[in-house]
Amino acid sequence: MDKKTLISKWMQAFQKFDVSKHSQHTLSNSREQIRALLQSIGIKVDEPASKAQVLSALTTFLKDAYPNYILTGTAAQFFKNINAVENVILCLIYHVSVKCINADFVDNIVKHFDHEMQKYLTAFFQVLVDEYVAKNQHINSSIIDEVFTRSLKDCDKVVQLYADGSGSGSGAPSTPKSHRPSLLKEFKTPGSWGDTPKSSHSNLSSPSLFKSFIESPTVLSVLNEEKTQKLKQMKSDLWEEQSKVTNLEIEIEDLRKIVKESSSREEELKAIVNSCREELNQRYLEIEIHDKTMEKLKVELDDCKKQNGNLHEELQYFYKSVNTTADEVSIQNNDIFDLQKEKKELEERLEKVSNEVGTIKEENKLLKGELIEDRSLIEHLQRQLDEYKQNSHDNLDTTPPVFPSLAAELEPQIISDLKKEIDIKVEQIKTLQDNKSVVEEQLSRKSQELLNEKESSQRELSNRVEQITILTKEKDALEKDLRQKSGEIEILSKEKKNIEEKLETKDMQIIDLEEGLAQVSEKIGNLSKEKETLRQELVSKNGEISLLKETKVNIEEKLMMKNEQVNELERQNSTLKEELHQKSRDLEQKSEQFANLQRDKELIDKELENKFDQLHDLEEQLAKKSGNVEQLLLEKESLHQDLESKDEEINMLQQYKLSIEKALAQTSRDLLLEKQSSVKKSEEIQKLQEEITNKTKENHDLEDELAQKSEENHTLQDGLVKRSEEIQKLQVEKRNELETKNQKIRDLYDGLAQKSAKIQKLDEENT
Repeated sequence: MDKKTLISKWMQAFQKFDVSKHSQHTLSNSREQIRALLQSIGIKVDEPASKAQVLSALTTFLKDAYPNYILTGTAAQFFKNINAVENVILCLIYHVSVKCINADFVDNIVKHFDHEMQKYLTAFFQVLVDEYVAKNQHINSSIIDEVFTRSLKDCDKVVQLYADGSGSGSGAPSTPKSHRPSLLKEFKTPGSWGDTPKSSHSNLSSPSLFKSFIESPTVLSVLNEEKTQKLKQMKSDLWEEQSKVTNLEIEIEDLRKIVKESSSREEELKAIVNSCREELNQRYLEIEIHDKTMEKLKVELDDCKKQNGNLHEELQYFYKSVNTTADEVSIQNNDIFDLQKEKKELEERLEKVSNEVGTIKEENKLLKGELIEDRSLIEHLQRQLDEYKQNSHDNLDTTPPVFPSLAAELEPQIISDLKKEIDIKVEQIKTLQDNKSVVEEQLSRKSQELLNEKESSQRELSNRVEQITILTKEKDALEKDLRQKSGEIEILSKEKKNIEEKLETKDMQIIDLEEGLAQVSEKIGNLSKEKETLRQELVSKNGEISLLKETKVNIEEKLMMKNEQVNELERQNSTLKEELHQKSRDLEQKSEQFANLQRDKELIDKELENKFDQLHDLEEQLAKKSGNVEQLLLEKESLHQDLESKDEEINMLQQYKLSIEKALAQTSRDLLLEKQSSVKKSEEIQKLQEEITNKTKENHDLEDELAQKSEENHTLQDGLVKRSEEIQKLQVEKRNELETKNQKIRDLYDGLAQKSAKIQKLDEENT
């Protein structure tokens, strides 16, 4: 039992995807497998479906199954090989089982399994659930492999152990029963599937189970949605912080209103300035966010460049592997030539050995002929000896008695000579027989050695012939492979050219994107510069407005003082004529006192202006310290104390001023009583009236200037609105450019993934 059969049986049980009708190539197509499995559990995926659609459906399934599941991480090659696909399908089977299978559904599924399959499936789920999910451990492909091997290795033991543990408690595993999920109630021992209780959905939750594939570049389309959500959340957080800032600014404005007791016009101007500041801050924050997105895009572009470099390295590795196969073929050809040379040498040795065997056979024949001749010679001599003996006896019997002495003398000598010859012949025969035995032994040894050499040479020849045939077959196969590889190399060279052209185009696109990014960054820099200039203009306008306000207040105070003086002078004009005669004697003294009092008045006016400037500085310090409310409150108390002290000083100065004015009035009455100065006083009154008219004109001019400044402020506001609209347009353009760049990057990722898949297939075919 292996993983592939387990998966195929499981999927056949759903009766939605029949593995037997498909080839091995479609089995390796993980997209179709996962799509079919998702459709079988009720998740709709279009057919044919793209990789992004399948992954989005899978991630939505995991999100629905596990609400706390977070999609995080970086790249990982998920669609790489069949093993990863099998692990993912096993994980999916496990999730489907935990999430949406009850006892009735288990019965319907397990009907299609035999007893052995039920046993394997039970062991797999029980080990996985009890030892990993119950302990809240991270489940990945290595754990799936480990669980699968353990469940296959000790299948009967695991099933019996959990059957005993679920029933009586004896022999239960080390995990306590409280930690075991309800899945153990659903998956019991084989044969008791129908008796399981009808349970609801299991409430299991495991850590990030598919962290190995959600970090893939192919899932970036899904992750971009989360990025947009995060950006929205960040924007909402920024809006909340901005609202807090605005609330703080409103509180600060209330404090300023309490301290300054400014007019409604000033409040409107401050509200406009604050709104402009808020808009500028918002634009600044949006520009910072876009800068961060630009940095992320630059990082993604660097990743694309790295992946392009990896593709170039893989192509070079493939060409090196093809060259090594050609070198191996040349080495095998050299081996074949060497074997053919050895075969020729062995054939020559066989010919030499066969010639030596022929010569030895001829020598053996010659020796046999000599032995036959020696035997015939010995027999001939033996016959001659017998004949001689017989003749000698016959001659002795028939010898005439005339020569008895001669026969008696010759007979022993002849016999001795014959005996000597016979002995010599016998010795020769013995030596010949010895030589014959030695030669026969040598012949037998030589023939045995020749036979052994012949057999060994024949065996070597047969082995060499077999090796030559095998090598020729291998050579033919290698030549075929070389022809195929040469064709594939040509195809790959064409594809390499196409890929290089595409890579060049992609590099050009990346360069264009970088140029676009540089242009956008330049636009952002220009906008930031314009923003700074607008801020400076706002600061300058605020300064001008504050100066105009101060001048307005001073002019109004002076007008009030002048009006009071005119009224008093008009009231006192009637009394002056009557008192001129009485005050003529004290004129010189009073004139001197008047000059002194006039100098004191100027000094008091200067002191009042300094005090008002100090108040204005204190107000500016209070406005600058609007960052923190608590500090402002503390400073507010101190400023209130300072203001109270300053108010006391102002009251004292005003009282002193009133006393001086009373003295002036007294002196003026004294002076007006003087007859001589009546004409002068009337002229002074006319001059004062002219000054009043001039001051009224100046007041009208100042009001006109204030109106012009308000119009300029409105124009500045209109300019700010136009700038904000331009910034919004630039943001829309930038977003569109970012979307197009993201789409181009996705297309680049898809193209790179396809090319890497092709290269991987070619590498697998080469290996």
